[in-house]
Amino acid sequence: MRVCLVVGEFFAFGRYGGFGTMARNVGLGLKQMGHEVVVAAPRKTAEQPAETVVDGMPFYSYNAAGIGGTIDLFRRLRADIYHSFEPNWGTFMARRGVPRAKHVVTCIDPRNGYDWWVEFKHYSGKRKLTFPLIWAFEGNPLISRAVRQADRVVCQPWFIVPKVKKMYGLPYTPPHVPNPIRVGDGPFNKSERPTAVFLARWDKRKRPEMFLKLAEQFPEVEFVMLGKSRDAAYDQSLREKYGRLPNVNIVGFVDQYTDPRFDEILGRSWILINTAEREGLPASFQEAVAHQCAILSRVNPDDYAQKFGYWAKEDDYAVGLRALVSGNLWRERGLAGYEYVRATNSTDVAMKHYAALYAELVAQ
Repeated sequence: MRVCLVVGEFFAFGRYGGFGTMARNVGLGLKQMGHEVVVAAPRKTAEQPAETVVDGMPFYSYNAAGIGGTIDLFRRLRADIYHSFEPNWGTFMARRGVPRAKHVVTCIDPRNGYDWWVEFKHYSGKRKLTFPLIWAFEGNPLISRAVRQADRVVCQPWFIVPKVKKMYGLPYTPPHVPNPIRVGDGPFNKSERPTAVFLARWDKRKRPEMFLKLAEQFPEVEFVMLGKSRDAAYDQSLREKYGRLPNVNIVGFVDQYTDPRFDEILGRSWILINTAEREGLPASFQEAVAHQCAILSRVNPDDYAQKFGYWAKEDDYAVGLRALVSGNLWRERGLAGYEYVRATNSTDVAMKHYAALYAELVAQ
């Protein structure tokens, strides 16, 4: 079967978010199952090639403003299934260009009006100016119509199922399809010193400064900072202000597909701290518990923080960090998360859901 992944990002070419991680993991899983996989994504930079290969998957980039050329691209790819990861402009273009193919949409973090407001208020001045373009690519009514017309809409986290059904006016309850995660067998070489890790873009909505301020309160804990900001000035300000702290290790961006430091850092860490104001279910939560890290977070998607760490629902991160570190609660909660994600999200388990979904659609 030939599958086209229709994505806004693919953890490549300057875009390294959770949506792209999930799509790339699914693509790799489909290849392992023997499917032919191609990827279509908007071109992010002038230097990005129109055609290349990522992990053995042909990768095609298009000009999001070039409607005719984009439709022609999707026709030329001649896939049996066009699978969108988070609704985007490509979802509409693929549906418009190849209506007789099967179309699937995976919702990961759908944004209603309130969600868009939270995003907007944390944007930099420059990014606020481009907001109409961002909304046009991710949230305009043509995309919503394409989602309603899709042969199947599925949800990656459980908690968004009713939200997605309501947002898109679906006549059925969208099923849950898990995100495939690499889950190691262990044992993990945990650090003797309490270690907390931040794994996300350093965007203001993610509130990375709250993580770094905790380092000032907990000198006995090592704080490891992974990621980078899309705002170079903000990125530099965080490094200059907090990089001097002896218990802060600002690593920056690490490519989990090519850099062994990703598994090494999560493998020795005790706790993943997420300080975002809002989230879907971040891939980082699942990657962290797959390395037996506990979760300390204000957001609690699918009860990950509540069950596998500490739910800092009042932004009580200091209380939560003390609770997890004292008495080795972090180890108990991290192990519980590990057993859960191994049973529900390991690659072999998760990809069975995709196999069943595709088989059902093709048989129709």
